[in-house]
Amino acid sequence: MTPQSTSGDKEIRVRFRLTNTGDRVGTEVAQVYVELPAGAGEPSQRLIGWEHVTLQPGEHRNVEIALSSEDLADLRLLQYWNASTESWTTAPGNYTVHVGGSVDTDAAATFKIK
Repeated sequence: MTPQSTSGDKEIRVRFRLTNTGDRVGTEVAQVYVELPAGAGEPSQRLIGWEHVTLQPGEHRNVEIALSSEDLADLRLLQYWNASTESWTTAPGNYTVHVGGSVDTDAAATFKIK
């Protein structure tokens, strides 16, 4: 995952390896979720990116999901509505990124917003 630390307005790239452990061709919707710092008061995870990946039996592929600075700004992927200031806010702190085929996943990495 790059970068490890950001101001929240630069591109973020999430990289992971996906393997088809089955005996048939399979398509997975690899999903990337982010968990905002607890102080943001937001739901536990939000979907921020995904990619359809089709793999042959036993095949593996390195997958990269890039979130452009424009996506982060326009879609407010790392922000929450701050009712007290009546504005969109990016909370400083540690953000946890989860990768998997659904919201229930153990694969995670973190980055920090200063």
